[in-house]
Amino acid sequence: MSQTPVLVSPSDVTVLDDFSDNRITLTTCNPEYSSTKRLIVVGELQQPKPPAATKVKPHAYHIVDAQTASLDLSLFPVVVLEMGVLLLLGLSNRRFSAWYGGAARWLILLPLWGVALNALFGTLSAFLPSFL
Repeated sequence: MSQTPVLVSPSDVTVLDDFSDNRITLTTCNPEYSSTKRLIVVGELQQPKPPAATKVKPHAYHIVDAQTASLDLSLFPVVVLEMGVLLLLGLSNRRFSAWYGGAARWLILLPLWGVALNALFGTLSAFLPSFL
């Protein structure tokens, strides 16, 4: 619904009342830059009709392969061995510091830690079940 513009006095504020509908009220000065009269235009929101609902056919997804959905227990001894190597590296940190000094131990231990952690994460990715 759209009405033609209506002239009202500047003191008429009833056009701004809440009418509890989807109405918009536009006001402007008439004549331009004057407060002699107000020009009021009222519009109403026209919402389009929603499209007819269509039924969606359910689709079953099979994401996990049954062969890879469980632990690969044959890699368990390798995981334990690699975790033991990392534990020994952590425990030998002080000993390396006493033998080689503070800065030199990092030159020796940092590459060892990198190789050991990379090997452990590679083994764990094959050991743990795949979810994709």
